[in-house]
Amino acid sequence: MRKPVTVTRPFWQGVFPPDTLDYWAGLINPAWSLSRVRARVQSVTPASRDAVTVVLKPNRRFAGFVAGQHLAVHVTLDGVRHTRSYSPSRLPDAPECLAITVQRVPGGRLSGYFCDQAAAGDLIELGDAFGDMTTATHARHTLLLAAGSGITPFIAQLRELALSPRSGQESLTLLYWVRDRASACFTDELDALTRSLPGFRWQLRVTGDPADSAAASRLSAADLANWLGGRHAASAAVLACGPAGFVSAAHGLSSALGVTCLGEAFSPPAQGEAGEPVRVRLLRSGRELSIPAGQALLPALEAAGVKPAFGCRMGVCNTCACAMPEGVVENLLTGEVSQEPSSALKLCVSAARSALVLDC
Repeated sequence: MRKPVTVTRPFWQGVFPPDTLDYWAGLINPAWSLSRVRARVQSVTPASRDAVTVVLKPNRRFAGFVAGQHLAVHVTLDGVRHTRSYSPSRLPDAPECLAITVQRVPGGRLSGYFCDQAAAGDLIELGDAFGDMTTATHARHTLLLAAGSGITPFIAQLRELALSPRSGQESLTLLYWVRDRASACFTDELDALTRSLPGFRWQLRVTGDPADSAAASRLSAADLANWLGGRHAASAAVLACGPAGFVSAAHGLSSALGVTCLGEAFSPPAQGEAGEPVRVRLLRSGRELSIPAGQALLPALEAAGVKPAFGCRMGVCNTCACAMPEGVVENLLTGEVSQEPSSALKLCVSAARSALVLDC
């Protein structure tokens, strides 16, 4: 497995502005950069009816990733820089490349570009790898719950596991929800993995076609209870990736059974009803604001004229994370309420439940 490495900055980067260095390097070769990770599109192929797999070859500034993590992908379209997060996979036959699978989002500017316009030779920019969805096979019994494009971090890990099985893994089950079969990705590969990966099995769950043989309802307590069976909860773990509501349901159902659940959502959390205004003090600017309790802090701060850095807006990339020395917040993905001081409060998925002090 290729491990992330630390990139050491040469001394001259402290002398010359990075943008100046990149400008001159780009005149020689557009893919070259002395400070940024640029990647050239190698191929774009269909992955399902509404998704494509894009193979990218990054430059030498790329520090690598762990299977299950995400990368921030930056593309400038019509003069506007767009950023989204995608889960990369390694390619055994092309170790210098990586692949991302992009599902079309109605009205999505970046997904529309990849599905309709991206072609071999295009240049894009990559951010650092991030995310905690890297432990799919660390428990004796693991249940993977994927909805839609939430399959991508799991296929990356399953590919790695097929190359190097881990001892102590007794069962690994994937339940994969899609609207219809034409929307499902990697089905042939998943079938092949059941033959090559000991203890692995998977099921397709189709929610939008009652006539399909795989027709099923959405995630339920019965799914988890049937899977857990006679297993001890301490030896089991659930990982969920999909829309915010799906991940939230997985957290709640797992908690009720006493099973550890790790989840990542790829859509913004549902906003609660606005509560009474609370005071928020910003340490860096010294400003004091009044924002509604119960709503995500990132859009609430933006509405008050504060512009924190952000990336995915879904609680994955940590771009909007800041310290919270004082206050009570609710995680809108899990419903967890915390009053512990935090060094990495995610503004996009956290709502105020009291007056706050934020280091931003």
